[in-house]
This record gives sequence, C-alpha cells and structure tokens, in this order.
Amino acid sequence: DLLSEQARSRPDMVAVIDGTHQSTFAELDARVNRLAGVMRSRGVVKGDRILWLGQNSFRVLEVLLASARVGAIVCPANWRWSPAEIAFTLDDFDPKLTFWQEAEIGEANRTARAAWKPDSHWICHDGCNGADDYEALLAAADPEAEFAPVETGTPLLAIYTAAFSGRPGAALLSHESLLIIAWLAMMSQAIDETSGYLVSGPMF
Repeated sequence: DLLSEQARSRPDMVAVIDGTHQSTFAELDARVNRLAGVMRSRGVVKGDRILWLGQNSFRVLEVLLASARVGAIVCPANWRWSPAEIAFTLDDFDPKLTFWQEAEIGEANRTARAAWKPDSHWICHDGCNGADDYEALLAAADPEAEFAPVETGTPLLAIYTAAFSGRPGAALLSHESLLIIAWLAMMSQAIDETSGYLVSGPMF
C-alpha cells in the first residue's frame, strides 16, 4: 500500500538507484506488480516462503515488496554461505521459490540446487538468459495490480541468526514491525522525501 501511494503521489520521483539502473516510484510499482504476478504463476500464496541467494541488488527490494503484496515471507540469505550452508537453509526454510545469482557465487548456488528438490522453482536474477531469467519473466508477466489484503501482523522478512539457540534459525519480522522500524529511523535521523539512503552493507 505504501509503494502504491508513492507511485500515485510521486510517480516521477526516483525511488531506487543501483549502478546504471534507476527506477521511479511508478516504475518500481509496476515492476513489483509484475513480479508478484510471476510469483503467483509459480503457485506462491499467503504464508509461502521465498529465498534470495544473491548479493546486494535493487531486485532484493522488488522481491520484498512483491512478497508483501502476495503475503509471502522472504529471506535474503548470506551470499557468502557454502553449498552445505545453503543446503541447510533450503531444507529448513523450504522455499516455494528461490531467486539466485550466477555472477561470482553461481557455483555454490548451482551445487546446492542440484542436491535439492528437482521440481523446485528457481529464478536467475542476473541475466542467465534461460527460461527462468528474471527480466524476461517480468517482461512477460501479468501486470495485474489487484491483491488480497494481508494482515500487518503476519511475517514478511526472515533473517537467519544463531543468537537464540546457538544454531541457525530464521527470526521473523512482520509487516507492522518493519514499518515501525522504518518510522523510527525516519524520526531519529530526520529522513524525508529529499533524503537518499546508501546501502553499503550486505542485505542479509
């Protein structure tokens, strides 16, 4: 809803910059709608889990927002993980859909994928030029913008941590908690619509 409102009230304002890629709020909103359509075409429904196996990218934000629209839970995994650690997460998180990266970390991702469920859904986000290429799927996706309401108390973001039991587990953050975190950051750091935010750390 917040993205839709930004797209309505500030359609031409720049929302995301990543290298040579740049999206306005209207463009981001349209891409997120299409990605949500891709997710639904792969059978993703409320409560399903989405895994991101990649480095920092504007597409992480798109996956998070599309997951919010369909009621799914997204986990941006540690891209430094070994194939064994990725395999653990696949078994533990059991994603309905996995987004993965070929450049630099493709070997570990492919190794883990080959050892997991053969009928699982994977989408390559950085131009693998196959049937499961992110940009090609977005271009062909249903641009439908109608989504069923999602309860704000339901989980949206999963972050793996060993802080609770000494072994990795996914801590779940709700839509509501992420909104509160963002609001607190805005208030404490005087962030407004003219601000820019540099993401320099790993997004997992």
